Amino acid sequence: MGDIEKTDRSQPLHRMFTAVPPRYDLINTLITWGFDRRWRRQAARECLAAQPGEVLDLCCGTGDLAINLARLGRDGMVVVGIDYSQPMLELANIKAMSSAGERQVSFLYGEAAALPFPQSSFDGAGISFAFRNLTYKNPLTRRCLAEVLRVLKPGSRFVVVETS
Repeated sequence: MGDIEKTDRSQPLHRMFTAVPPRYDLINTLITWGFDRRWRRQAARECLAAQPGEVLDLCCGTGDLAINLARLGRDGMVVVGIDYSQPMLELANIKAMSSAGERQVSFLYGEAAALPFPQSSFDGAGISFAFRNLTYKNPLTRRCLAEVLRVLKPGSRFVVVETS
């Protein structure tokens, strides 16, 4: 991850997502007039429509989509959230312990442009309120999208929830 890690850490977005976690959920709720929770539940249902065995929450932030996936998914399903903000992941872990029930959710530190998974690892993936960060004026957009395609099994769903 060397070059990617250095690139992202020098960018304002990485600094912002490292500083904002205590207010991140409130900000999303205010920006969406409270619809963010409903949209994430619907996105989770769409991700789960094909009964996946392994699902990825890309740029998971504080883990809300991953937690919804775990709650609504079938027993034995694997849910993995990945984000490049360690403070966000710490909040995600805390929330998952109290919100995901018996279901297991794993949260990993990582970069969307260099996902640490083998090819065709996931039956589905979702991203909520972060797709714009991967695609808008991001010099690594093509690389990020290629990585998503690489880790998804053929025919899998990639569900995007976005406000922009």
